[in-house]
Amino acid sequence: MQSKSKITTVERAPLSMSDFRSLIGTTIGVSTSYRIGQDKIDAFADLTEDAQYIHVDIERAKAGPFGGTIAHGMLSLSIISTMFFEVVPPLKGCERPANAFSGVERSKL
Repeated sequence: MQSKSKITTVERAPLSMSDFRSLIGTTIGVSTSYRIGQDKIDAFADLTEDAQYIHVDIERAKAGPFGGTIAHGMLSLSIISTMFFEVVPPLKGCERPANAFSGVERSKL
């Protein structure tokens, strides 16, 4: 299966841990803006078996608190990984660390 990833990374020299830490509190870049269309919401609902009306029933959701369907919180959160690799410089010795999202359990959706 071929990947459909659209990740575009900016080529940057890997940073040491101390250089990386010096970026805390600074703006290091702006990622691509993403529109999460109903097609992605529906695909995510199928994949996760979360077909709550607020996500997939366009007509019923119009009468809801948001005036239409909304993306799943976890779908929105998962897109952050793509945005992360667009702007965050690599860390010396790590091409794409698997634990880059340590702390995600504290996210509020």
